[in-house]
Amino acid sequence: MTVKRNVWCFDIDGVLIDSRWIVKESYKRAGVDMPNEAWGHPWQTWLPALAGSYDAAVDIHTRKTATYVDTLRTNGVVNRCELPFAMIARALERDVLADVYYVTGASHEAATTILDELGLDSSKLLGSSVTTADRESIFKKLSGRGVYVDDRIEGQVPATAAGWNFIWAKQDWSWKL
Repeated sequence: MTVKRNVWCFDIDGVLIDSRWIVKESYKRAGVDMPNEAWGHPWQTWLPALAGSYDAAVDIHTRKTATYVDTLRTNGVVNRCELPFAMIARALERDVLADVYYVTGASHEAATTILDELGLDSSKLLGSSVTTADRESIFKKLSGRGVYVDDRIEGQVPATAAGWNFIWAKQDWSWKL
């Protein structure tokens, strides 16, 4: 008898932790007020216009990332920002019939810091600094079917294109199938 494993993949920021205030504060410390509409979008799509050039944007983003990671490592910050899906991910990691993975648009260092602070397996991080388009190929490499949890409705596109189910962790921290 073959036992089917369940495959789960979680976005990190906005799903496992409510990091919005940390991200916005980190950008502010780097000299930029992050627009609300930029949330969830790669910095390359909005920061160069705000910074005046791509090179200036790279400099700002580098400083923001250093501040962000330092803040994440502050005692208890990640745990105070934990969302319900972090508890679900921990439970699934303990389930022998579940394979749990993580993808994010955040930097590798930020992502592994968050996962480690939450007590999740950071070796299961399949991609950092990934775009929405990158996610479809990641899902297709994992298996024919799985469940993807993201706080951005745009996450539904790569998930369903890869034959996956999608759970939308809405901004009000409720979810829909």
